[in-house]
Amino acid sequence: MATRPIPPHPTRPMSVVMIAGGGAALAFGATQGRWPFAVFGAFFVGLGAFQWRMGLAAQVANAAGAAINRGEMDEARELVELARARHSLTYVLRLLDSHEAEIAWREGDLEAAKRLCESARARRDLVPYGAWRGAHLSHIDGLLSLACAASGDDAGAEAAMARVRASDQAYAPALARAELAFALAQARRGDLEGAHKQLARHHVLLSEALEPRGRALHRALRRMTALRGSAAYRVPVKMQAAPGVGAVSTGKAWLSRVFPEGAELVEIDDGAPVAPALATPEVTRRAPPVRPTKLRAPIKVVALWIVIVLLFVAIWSLMSEPREPGGPPPDPLPVGVLVVAVLALLVGLVAWQIVRARRGSRVIEEASRALVCGELERAEALALPLRADRNQVVAATASAVLAGVLERRADVAGALAECERAIGLLTGVVGMGASDVLLPQLVATRAYLFGALGREDESDAELARLSKEFPAFPYAAGFVLRTRLLRAVRRGDLTTARELARARGDVSIGASGEIIAELVLSTDAEERDERVASIREDLAMMPALEQWVRAVLPGFLEYALPRRAAV
Repeated sequence: MATRPIPPHPTRPMSVVMIAGGGAALAFGATQGRWPFAVFGAFFVGLGAFQWRMGLAAQVANAAGAAINRGEMDEARELVELARARHSLTYVLRLLDSHEAEIAWREGDLEAAKRLCESARARRDLVPYGAWRGAHLSHIDGLLSLACAASGDDAGAEAAMARVRASDQAYAPALARAELAFALAQARRGDLEGAHKQLARHHVLLSEALEPRGRALHRALRRMTALRGSAAYRVPVKMQAAPGVGAVSTGKAWLSRVFPEGAELVEIDDGAPVAPALATPEVTRRAPPVRPTKLRAPIKVVALWIVIVLLFVAIWSLMSEPREPGGPPPDPLPVGVLVVAVLALLVGLVAWQIVRARRGSRVIEEASRALVCGELERAEALALPLRADRNQVVAATASAVLAGVLERRADVAGALAECERAIGLLTGVVGMGASDVLLPQLVATRAYLFGALGREDESDAELARLSKEFPAFPYAAGFVLRTRLLRAVRRGDLTTARELARARGDVSIGASGEIIAELVLSTDAEERDERVASIREDLAMMPALEQWVRAVLPGFLEYALPRRAAV
């Protein structure tokens, strides 16, 4: 199949400015004998070229991730091959290895998934990429732990799980996979009581962070452990994975490959192609604009001083007396000292910002994990002090976490206000740098919150913006589908809601989206009995989710479930 066209990365204009400005400084320094300008210009030309190259790689890699999350594995493979042919950076190659491992996992090829994860881990960076490197390695280890546990490699699973648990940079999906792998390994050894306790302990994390195939495995393990004392089911002491290699297409075939003992315990919705469900509206109306949040005064003062010093250096050098033929060259010391001082100031400022931002990011990552685990008070306590951080990305991420806290408490209006504050912080160059995940995630969240408030025109406008401005956003499919599903239920269009719920396929829509989809499908008399028990169990284990459904969709829970099943 033909891949979708990939637009330039949003940072390209900034790369062009850096290359053009650096080239001008390099040319001036070379022709006028001003070596500090030449060094200054060469530095920015190289930095701009590197950023250009990384932007191209990021767009292709993100587009491949988006295809995986839509369940379009053939397109994802084509994009990965395209990226491998064009880019040789270790950082990019590791990300592509992880994409191929993800494809292999979702197609049930456990040996390929393990091999690709090990290949990704074995790559060595010339210069480590800080937090992103740690997050990617944790993602790889989370997947590796599941692939090893499913194939009976207990030692490999335990090593990968230990690395994920020890990392302070692991995102929630990696943690969820590691904890699910632990439960799977326990079940394979026949310790169903231990597996039951493990699943109960991490139920919120697993429900929130697992992708659909992982959720199917989670449900199968829950069902198996629920039957642990029943004569209707007996588990052998040592289970073996089903033989076979290569891709499998349906969820049932996948579960038979990954966890054959649980394949008959759960129903899996393979669904229709999700493309129509993920279509974004063509609209010309825009949602209410978000007011930009101004920079903090200290940063503005430093930036102003840098500009003044650079202007002084340029004017001084241009007004210097020209060199007389045969005479001694003018003393370059003042210009050299000033330019070196400016460079030192810039490097020092950037280094200080990086250290400060990294410190804040670690706290935000901890807050994000607490949020996904259902620890709302802890997430709020960690994120609230960073809401006013001088680093705009840290402050915006803190506001995004707080928006998640408020949304889970059913304070939709408060969540929308916090989301808009975060978007207002990500303007200009800062917004370009956050355009891979954070900014499009906030735009998608704003669309979802507009939908929860019944403001469908504004929700459509934000979905259209998401599609137009961030076409490579990896998680767009899940946000679009759960937004459309919520809106359909709110306006009472259960026919459309059922179509969307059945078209989930491999699209991850989170715990709230999944419970809405299950409630919608339970309104169909033919599917009610097989879903009600699972819904009741989820709501009993996540009371905050039940409160959310009652607040956001008043009366729907009572309508969807029979009276005897109401919680």
